[in-house]
Amino acid sequence: MKTTPLSELLLPELQAELNKARRMLERVPEGHNDFRPHPKSMSLIDLANHLATVSGLAGAILLYPGVDLGGPNDPRQIVKEQTGAAVLSEFEKLAASSVAQLRVTTEEAFGEPWKATRQGNVMFSGTRYSAYRNIAVNHLIHHRAQLGVYLRMLDVPVPYSFGPSADEMPA
Repeated sequence: MKTTPLSELLLPELQAELNKARRMLERVPEGHNDFRPHPKSMSLIDLANHLATVSGLAGAILLYPGVDLGGPNDPRQIVKEQTGAAVLSEFEKLAASSVAQLRVTTEEAFGEPWKATRQGNVMFSGTRYSAYRNIAVNHLIHHRAQLGVYLRMLDVPVPYSFGPSADEMPA
């Protein structure tokens, strides 16, 4: 009996979550870069940038045995041009990279150890699969939801994620 490779099972979910993130990022309004709902919150442009760069974490997790967060090879680089269009462009590049890497990841690779460090401190240690789920996909979903709150507070129509939003019905 032939089983479906894990990468093929995970691909539709990753693509769906990236599409939802894209719809949120497309709504980031210009002229509100510094908006933050609380002094401890990220600014709108920083959150949009973070969501865009998190889209590349899946690819980095699947390609490298680990990452040094905050180091020179941190996959979450800051988009230099602080506009919604620049952030969306970076998202598209990183999302495509993650999808491409998932397509070629072997069954064996998902069981390999993976580690994230920051300044020598271990932030995560587990299997590559666990890192993919928790650091990449769940992280993407978390920040997409945060961005939805920011958009709501700015009175920007929030796109649907799981069923209709208060602003629109899915096509």
